[in-house]
Amino acid sequence: MPTSTFFNLPPEKQAKLLRAAVGEFSQKPYGEVPLSKIIAGAGIPRGSFYQYFSDKTDLFVYVLSHYGDKLKQMVFQCLEDCGGDLLALPAALFDAMMEAFACAGEEIRAEMSIVRHNAGFDAGRMCQPPGLAEALLAAARTDTLALKDPEDRQALAELLLSATGQAVAAAACGQKPELCRERLERKVALLRRGAAKQEDTICCK
Repeated sequence: MPTSTFFNLPPEKQAKLLRAAVGEFSQKPYGEVPLSKIIAGAGIPRGSFYQYFSDKTDLFVYVLSHYGDKLKQMVFQCLEDCGGDLLALPAALFDAMMEAFACAGEEIRAEMSIVRHNAGFDAGRMCQPPGLAEALLAAARTDTLALKDPEDRQALAELLLSATGQAVAAAACGQKPELCRERLERKVALLRRGAAKQEDTICCK
């Protein structure tokens, strides 16, 4: 992760380096990106870069975690808007991300490109930051779920996040958002059949 020297830079200089990194990592796989191009794009001396990051991998992981943190904030805001209903989260999150896409389309397309180009590396951190599923379960209502096993609940949260990420990525790549949302809703409906308490079960309690 970045050094304290990086965090002491003016925000505009931090943002410039981040933009340069995103610009390069969104064009080709991590291993094919020359560090020299990122440094040139950021307009900093090579020696300065090593005062901020230990190497290119360190920078790449920071890029992923930076966008992962933004996504995490959006996830929890959507969960709150859904009243804590975990199974209502995917549609709400998809809608929120489509709204964000409309406001900052190029930025989100770049983020999705990084994921596509680096599917086998740490790019999963952007779509599903470490610990997100566990934190999501801790904040969500569980009284509407038929699942009792904690591992089953975590698997459900991971499936919901993964399905939402796939739908958003498809829309960001040019597929019709309404069709992406419809496919997402079908997946959630299938999960709901096995995960949600049935009405008659709830009424008998």
